Amino acid sequence: MFIVIHRIEVKPNQRQHFVLCWRTVHDAIEEQCGGLGSRLHAADDGTYIGYTQWPDREAWEACELPTRYADVDESMRDACASMETLYELEVVTDLLVSAESA
Repeated sequence: MFIVIHRIEVKPNQRQHFVLCWRTVHDAIEEQCGGLGSRLHAADDGTYIGYTQWPDREAWEACELPTRYADVDESMRDACASMETLYELEVVTDLLVSAESA
């Protein structure tokens, strides 16, 4: 499994919109590119950390969403003051427990 971690600064008046767009984009990534889901975390300083899972690096690099998602992706990015990729990581050990199985 391959993980990508982003640090995102969202414009203060765009937080709710950003979260909705994040969900739509990542649902599309799962459906169209075989993504394995994501987590979005809010930090105390108002930034977000986004965590996306992929089967492998190749799936992440090959992912191109259909043009029908372009407006949502652009709207999500427009809601951000900045978005940077912090890490591209291979999973060594996965010990997370999902809320459904806890």
